[in-house]
Amino acid sequence: MKNSTPEALGNMVPAMMTYGQANAICSNMEQLLDEHESFLEIIEARLFAWDEKRTLTDLFADQSRLSKLYGHYISHHPNQMRTLETVGKNADLKALLELIGHEEGRTTDLNSLLERPVRRMSEYFLIAQEMLLYTNAKHADNAPLSKLVDELRLLNADLDMKRSESKLQVMLGKGGSSSPNQRTSQKSRSVK
Repeated sequence: MKNSTPEALGNMVPAMMTYGQANAICSNMEQLLDEHESFLEIIEARLFAWDEKRTLTDLFADQSRLSKLYGHYISHHPNQMRTLETVGKNADLKALLELIGHEEGRTTDLNSLLERPVRRMSEYFLIAQEMLLYTNAKHADNAPLSKLVDELRLLNADLDMKRSESKLQVMLGKGGSSSPNQRTSQKSRSVK
């Protein structure tokens, strides 16, 4: 996924899309990936030292940066999809993306890959709920895990609201680079 940064896409296909379009499509995926890689290293370190400390929830204590990154991604997702739809009309780019997918053995298209971060936080909530279900009430992780489940529930509700607002903006034709007043004046100029 790191090869999907705006710079990589912009350098790879300069005649097929602008840097701005590549940036709109990639959004903050690279930052999300970096945060997840860092978090994975933290979890792996804990697993290697499991005999010394048999808890996990303290690792989730400060994931506010990650939740902000997801909030940004979700709020920009409609623009991301509109941009992809626009540049996806380029036959050369479409062929290139299909070729890349087949070379790497993927059967998933770019639209599906861009949807994954939108669903990720709700998956975290479900995992935390399941962990709580199987954690003994007397275990040191139980109370913090219960708190984490509550926090993830609230975070998911907030992200769902952002997602709904973004979808509403798309349905109403809002949310892009221009303001509603600019779009109105652009429409009135094009009618004349």
